[in-house]
Amino acid sequence: MKNRRRYWIIGGIYAGALLGMGVAIYTRLASDSRDPQKYAREAIELHRDGRFGEAVRAYEQSLALQDDAVLRASLSRALVKLGQLERAVRELEAALRKEPAHAEIWHDLALLRWRGQNDLAGAQAAFAEAAALPTCKPEVEFDRGMLLLSIQRWDEAAACFDSALARAPATAEWRAQAEESLVVARVRGGNR
Repeated sequence: MKNRRRYWIIGGIYAGALLGMGVAIYTRLASDSRDPQKYAREAIELHRDGRFGEAVRAYEQSLALQDDAVLRASLSRALVKLGQLERAVRELEAALRKEPAHAEIWHDLALLRWRGQNDLAGAQAAFAEAAALPTCKPEVEFDRGMLLLSIQRWDEAAACFDSALARAPATAEWRAQAEESLVVARVRGGNR
């Protein structure tokens, strides 16, 4: 009886320790698996490392827990790297439904529609949305000008380049190209 009691006590302690460990492990796993920021950080790191397929899965896990427009735009960029352009567009459109006043996401959508899908009308509409927002960066006007230049809308392209150059820092990497493109648009448009 004494021996049986000893095993029961040891077994109880062992079982209690296992149960305690199990609760601690379960609690940690449950909190980790429900933390959208954990998945977002992982996705960003994987994306940075060029592991786009894994990044997409981590973005999806984070977004399943908490929708976020900026993270959805990052998912879109990873999808572009994987050649999934249609899905990338859908993710950007979903991001804009959540945050319609996000100029950078409109800019991404414009570029993807233009360069990825050759959807010039869709790209122009997205550029116009981005340009109308107060948070619009001068790069948007530069890229919009490049699109207009490619379809020979010289005067509109020149106006975009003028706007971009007026607001761009002197160190903007695209500044020289904008200056050259402005000259081309003015000459071809007849406004020297």
